[in-house]
Amino acid sequence: MTKAAQTAARSKTEIALEAAINAVTAAGFVADGETRSESSRRKTGELTEALIGVGGRQRFALPGTAHKVTVGRRTTNFYQFEKGKDKEPRNFRYFDTADLDGIARAASEARNV
Repeated sequence: MTKAAQTAARSKTEIALEAAINAVTAAGFVADGETRSESSRRKTGELTEALIGVGGRQRFALPGTAHKVTVGRRTTNFYQFEKGKDKEPRNFRYFDTADLDGIARAASEARNV
């Protein structure tokens, strides 16, 4: 399959996810695992249920700082968390994963703090 055919076969979501990850890593963030994933059955109708998955987002950290980011199919979340100092993550900023300008700006701001 040619590169053009592979790109055409990918969904808009997959393309946005890859672009968001590229923007974050270009700003100096490095892979830092992923968030916990869970699944459960949810009622979707009177007689139907669906298996719903939550979590499993890729996590990145900016070395030498408390800055972290998780990148998911729908949203990208920037926050700060220092082990041993913070009990809970703080300073959350949320972006649609397709908002590459916002993601690149937030990543750059985190690097320049």
